[in-house]
Amino acid sequence: MRMDRPQYPAPPIPYAGYSTIYFGAEWRVRSPYDPIGYDDRGALELSHRRVVFTGMRVLVDCTNVVAITMVRGAVPWPLAPGTLLLLTALTYLTGGFAGLPLSHPLTPPAMLLFAVALVAVNWKRWVQVEYSDPDGVPRRAYFRHEGIFIPCGRATRRLHDEMRSKVVGS
Repeated sequence: MRMDRPQYPAPPIPYAGYSTIYFGAEWRVRSPYDPIGYDDRGALELSHRRVVFTGMRVLVDCTNVVAITMVRGAVPWPLAPGTLLLLTALTYLTGGFAGLPLSHPLTPPAMLLFAVALVAVNWKRWVQVEYSDPDGVPRRAYFRHEGIFIPCGRATRRLHDEMRSKVVGS
């Protein structure tokens, strides 16, 4: 794991249980090469100008919060060519794709559409918290809510709205 341990120390009491709140460090959220996309799961405590995330492995204390916005992570573009190559190999070995034979003119566009759709589905939305650490250095932390029955985008939007109202008051 490539996390800055002094910036994100271990929590005194790690979060236990299942959580739908995900934390992502900036380098991970912004990297198109990271298929995992998050660093930890845990619980959020929200108060005026402060967000505290207690995870299973890290404690993230966002003091002096100046802004909370919705952003998208990096486009996982390397996923598309890899998926397209895998689909091409499987189509060649099996003789067809999604019921279409290899010789059908719609097979290549259907494979391309599938690869593009896979990238679009994995292009996740995050709540970006901009804050100053105790030394006054500007930092960013990212949070996402993966609802069990609620689509990710809608659940993350609700998390964003709740965080804005409780932390920055708007």
